[in-house]
Amino acid sequence: MRWVDCCSYVGPDRRVVPPGLRIRERRRKNLADQPPPLDRELRHLRLMVLDAYGARGVTLFAQRTAAIALLAEAGGEPGIGDILTGLSESLLRRWDDDPRPFIYEQLDRLHGAKRLN
Repeated sequence: MRWVDCCSYVGPDRRVVPPGLRIRERRRKNLADQPPPLDRELRHLRLMVLDAYGARGVTLFAQRTAAIALLAEAGGEPGIGDILTGLSESLLRRWDDDPRPFIYEQLDRLHGAKRLN
């Protein structure tokens, strides 16, 4: 599995090898690389909680959480993937108040589940 991490997309590389050059190919650089270690991405996710306020910040955080859930499931950690998927889905619902305490609670639950494995 190859991994893409740029400002517009985070997650597994969904491209297939094209048979040749395409007309008007938009991607000039191949940004795909080996997937990052799950522990590093979980630490990065905890730092991203600080920016998870407002509609845009929560949406970006939920997208990153969904991508890390895919990474966890591909790495053989289905329990962590389930927790992250649930967090992402609940964040995509509308939040009238600050979701950060809920996010911290779920991340603590996730780290507890990780320690048990």
